[in-house]
Amino acid sequence: MRYNTVQLPWLADNVAVFGGKDNKIQDNVLSDTVGFGAGIAISTRFNPAPFAGTTIVERNTLIRTGGREPSWNQDFGAIWLFTGDKPINANIIIKNNVVTDSTYQGLYINGPFGINRDSDHRVTIQNLVIDGTGTWGIHVNSSVTGAVYLDRVIVRNTKVGKLFNAVGPAFELREESGGADPGNMGDNGGPVTQGDRS
Repeated sequence: MRYNTVQLPWLADNVAVFGGKDNKIQDNVLSDTVGFGAGIAISTRFNPAPFAGTTIVERNTLIRTGGREPSWNQDFGAIWLFTGDKPINANIIIKNNVVTDSTYQGLYINGPFGINRDSDHRVTIQNLVIDGTGTWGIHVNSSVTGAVYLDRVIVRNTKVGKLFNAVGPAFELREESGGADPGNMGDNGGPVTQGDRS
């Protein structure tokens, strides 16, 4: 299964990709999510075909995105990685995106399965700016396992805190060359892999 590049010629509220090969979500302005989802979701919900090749999410601007699902009693961030019905074992590059005034989290990672736990693939987040959130800048929920790589991630102006890793060592936010800006991620400038509630 192959998905075409998502390039919307108008202002949209959200985009989701569920599995598939060589997906691209590029050059969109997503604004004012009406409800029940993230601005951009990368997910294995609905038991889709596995991710294959490389999924690229780049040069998107997300303004006041994210939403609440009352039946799940859960908030969704501007960008949402969700291992809904199976693990994510794939190369996913999320780069050069800007999140502003997210309703809840800037980046939300959750699901009952792992992200690249036992494979040579990786999820990498590069050049991400999260500026303004209603809750956490980056929130890793307590059920997911595995790792995501961060390279030049800036988080600022969060209402609750910059980083919350509810899993602890079972899920790692691994720093690449640029890592997360210690001046903007955590008050102590410590490693992102440990989480920071400040």
